[in-house]
Amino acid sequence: MPFFTSDDPVVYSNRFHLQKDVLGGAGLGSPGAMLLMPLTPQLLLLSFDPAIYRLEKRLGELGVIDRVADVAAFNDLQAVRGHANLYFRNWSDRALVESTYHKARSRRREKWYDVETLQETAPGSHTFVAVASGWIHHPDRREILHTQCNIPAPAAWPLLLTYTEHARRARRGVDQASLWE
Repeated sequence: MPFFTSDDPVVYSNRFHLQKDVLGGAGLGSPGAMLLMPLTPQLLLLSFDPAIYRLEKRLGELGVIDRVADVAAFNDLQAVRGHANLYFRNWSDRALVESTYHKARSRRREKWYDVETLQETAPGSHTFVAVASGWIHHPDRREILHTQCNIPAPAAWPLLLTYTEHARRARRGVDQASLWE
């Protein structure tokens, strides 16, 4: 099965954050971060947190993907995260690409980032609350923009990457600061 790509080919995801419900956000510097990008129909660039994941099969420094289901999981992420177009090399693969897209449709989002305005409850209080509709600007109160990335997940995670022993023992709802204690 070949890899295909999209008009937004670099996909950020975080299986550890999604499955373990890690507190404190899931940015690029968070435990479990992974980036992937198909380079050719046979080659995928995969960058991941080695404290959380390990490659099951290796050929020197390269990971070996020999399961069709793993390629399908990476393709699924392209279908979920891509903006508007999916790209593939061979016309004979169009049914595969179309099927993958339709299966992923319900997990696609209108927007991948949520932005929320927070405002101090009183000048100098250091306590912030979300601003609802009907927001009134108070020049003496500080404001913060909170941005959150909505992380895409495949229908099934590739078995190529497994949790390290340390990550496997992490309990659900754990705070990032306590992960390495």
